[in-house]
Amino acid sequence: MRNQQIELNEKRYKTEDAARILGISKSTLLNDTSARRITYIPGRPNQYPASALKEYLRKNVKRALV
Repeated sequence: MRNQQIELNEKRYKTEDAARILGISKSTLLNDTSARRITYIPGRPNQYPASALKEYLRKNVKRALV
């Protein structure tokens, strides 16, 4: 995800909100952030672009076999 482009006017989420949207705990999101498994904008608090959340879901959600 390192080469992901972030749009200036793109919606951004704080850590707590991003974790809720992704359906994971805040600590899991912070672990994945540290491991660089999700794109973020560093700061206090970190910010997660909407496109990064979509990409994270695309890579981490397993589809059910039907």
